[in-house]
Amino acid sequence: MKRVVDYIKSRPAPNDNTYVYHFRPKYFLFIASLIFVAISFGSFFTFEWAEQEAAIAETYNEASMTSAPLAANMNLFLNTVDRSLRAAQEAVADATRNGELNRADVRAILLMASSHGATPLRFAAIDADGYLIATSQTEEAEHVSLGDRDYFLAQMYGSMDKPFVGNPVESRLRGSKGEWIVPISRPIRKDGHLLAVVTAAVPVSLIKSLFVDIPNGHRLVGIQKLDGTLLTSLAPSGASDTASVDIAQALRGNALSGGDLSSPITLSDDEYYVVWKLIPDKQLAIFTAIAKTDGLKSWTKRRNRLQVLLAACGLCVVAAGWGLDRSMNQRARREEAALEMVRASFASITDPLFLVDNDWKIAFANSALGELASQSVIGKNLFEAFPDIEASGYKALLVESQRSASTSAKEIHLQGSNLWLLVTVYPFSGGSLIYARNITEQKRTSEQLRHAQRMEMIGQLTGGIAHDFNNLLTVIIGNLEDINEKAEAGSSVADAAATALKAADRSAELTASLLAVGRRQALSPVPTDINALVNGLHPMMRRVLPESIDIEVVMAADAWLAEVDPGQVENAVLNLAVNARDAMPEGGKLTFETSNEYLDENYARQHNEVVPGPFLLLAISDTGHGMTPEVIDKAFDPFFTTKPEGKGSGLGLSMVQGFIKQSGGHIKIYSEIGQGSTIKLYLPRARKGLSEEPVEPTARTRGGYETILIVEDDELVRDHSSNLVTRLGYKSLVASNAEEALQILKEHRVDLLLTDVTLPGGMNGRQLADLARVTDKKLRVVYMSGYTRNAIIHHGRLDKGVDLLQKPFRLADLARILREVLDR
Repeated sequence: MKRVVDYIKSRPAPNDNTYVYHFRPKYFLFIASLIFVAISFGSFFTFEWAEQEAAIAETYNEASMTSAPLAANMNLFLNTVDRSLRAAQEAVADATRNGELNRADVRAILLMASSHGATPLRFAAIDADGYLIATSQTEEAEHVSLGDRDYFLAQMYGSMDKPFVGNPVESRLRGSKGEWIVPISRPIRKDGHLLAVVTAAVPVSLIKSLFVDIPNGHRLVGIQKLDGTLLTSLAPSGASDTASVDIAQALRGNALSGGDLSSPITLSDDEYYVVWKLIPDKQLAIFTAIAKTDGLKSWTKRRNRLQVLLAACGLCVVAAGWGLDRSMNQRARREEAALEMVRASFASITDPLFLVDNDWKIAFANSALGELASQSVIGKNLFEAFPDIEASGYKALLVESQRSASTSAKEIHLQGSNLWLLVTVYPFSGGSLIYARNITEQKRTSEQLRHAQRMEMIGQLTGGIAHDFNNLLTVIIGNLEDINEKAEAGSSVADAAATALKAADRSAELTASLLAVGRRQALSPVPTDINALVNGLHPMMRRVLPESIDIEVVMAADAWLAEVDPGQVENAVLNLAVNARDAMPEGGKLTFETSNEYLDENYARQHNEVVPGPFLLLAISDTGHGMTPEVIDKAFDPFFTTKPEGKGSGLGLSMVQGFIKQSGGHIKIYSEIGQGSTIKLYLPRARKGLSEEPVEPTARTRGGYETILIVEDDELVRDHSSNLVTRLGYKSLVASNAEEALQILKEHRVDLLLTDVTLPGGMNGRQLADLARVTDKKLRVVYMSGYTRNAIIHHGRLDKGVDLLQKPFRLADLARILREVLDR
């Protein structure tokens, strides 16, 4: 700092010992230009280093997002193959007589396994000497020795009864020679001796079909064994043929034994960022590799452009300083020009930039630093002017950087102002130059992106579970109802059926909870009087809450109507009431308040999911023990709970948040330890008034005589639905896909189409109904679904004019909706 001041100082004033300051262009402007260029380059490289690390992290994340679903699909596929193989293994073992195997019996078993498998595969059996016994492919097995195959040797010398995935081989068997397969084998032993080995030949082409739904783009995706053997891969155009093999060999079993792994791999042609996802029980790993040139392409292009621009600007600044220094004949004017240039240079930097001396007094600062303070900071101690720095624990970091005279960059969080800054310290002998870049928005955006990706994955997972599980529950509940109806009242069979029905209903509720967390539930929002709804719930809450908890309801007289699903609001209120009860074990007060609120642009900028506009606020407050900031940050995470094990699922607040956000609203938690908590639910204001349509009474279980076409791909659900329709007196026609349904509609007169939303073959239930109504405009349609993505539900709402029968359903539900739609 002393040298800088010496360059600025001029000469003593004539009457005292103070200094008159002005700028000497000959020295100052050139030095200022060099400092400015050094700061610019230093800031640029610091920023670009952070951006490169972010680009690499994003590349790894992209690779992980590809490997994870592929690993799950591959594990599911191999489990399916192993179930068929295990069934064949058990059947062949049972058919063994005195240690001998009959070829005809073995072939029959292999044919059975091939026909009943989820995927058509070729099965074979090999005797203890390695010779082929029989196959599911040909009637007469060839006299072929397969004793040299690795999967046969593994089972011969192994002792475990488990599947073994062999190396890819070219098939030797008649009818499939030249085809590459991946063999999966299981042993048949008796008294510790190997009798035979059964194998399933999985074509490599079938394994590659798992890649179809994964957009590989510039990614290199492969499936390998833990010993480094590559089973198959899918490479983008232009990728090296040997890259997949080299990547598979890069990490072997001992490196992957600890679990999933991410690592950079350098090959002869390029460096790759690779993510392995382990399938431990199959001794396999799925890898996704992205070439460094592809992963960092956009960052590299931008960096090169900025480097050229920065270099040009730097040369211009230095040249200007040098040129002005040499123009001594216009010294006075150039001194003023140099001063203005320095001011403009610092002013052009929109982030705080300032100089401090060795005592941490601020000697110079641009306007951006002044905006962070309520008054002028020049001449003040940095830590006194901004006490947040010391309070947040970063003073020692800055002091150490100046003491060691080494440039450092660090992200710091100022809790008082809730700002994130990337602070770069450039120390010199007289002090430090400090540059602070505001990265608050970048941090917030990154966190919101990670949360959105996590919720999308949860939504996909819960949707898939709900679709299959609700199909099964439909059949289970229907048959239990039938058993309960036919069993003698009070008998053990009737009691068991009733108990099982309760368990099935609870399973359906759990599936609905998962859909709520994943924001995939079907909502039916209507204009709702929240005041009346909360008052109507008061008796129920009084039964749920102990007498030691007082309930107070403070409702705004002019409260707006909210556009929400009233049933979901009731669930949310009861969920939050139960949470409040657990937070007040010694008793307390639970308060419900409503008011009209308007969330403005300012608030929306702080919360990206909020759309500015009018909302009905429902605030639920308790006087319990409160929550720490760490708990508040995780409160909406699925399965997170502070309750003892077995006392809570951790889905309550996640379900409430899922419903609120799917409805277009907003939820916020305010809490302090020992002061209680307030949950604020911002519900979208309804544009129309309450519906004047009367509530229809519950329909009786009655049927009719009309013809109903049932379209359902799940055989169990299809047969069960057909039986229920027939029991109601209707004529039942069935189809497993849209193509069959269209053919039946051409040949028969159909009064109502009862179709699942999700159908195989490329045409869903909504598309089938639209096509069928082209030729028969009077055709009535009822949709069935356990999970609907976008076919009949958009923006979280059921499409207008759509009749939906939610799986799992009971006979009374089916009878009601069929009669209701047919009688319109």
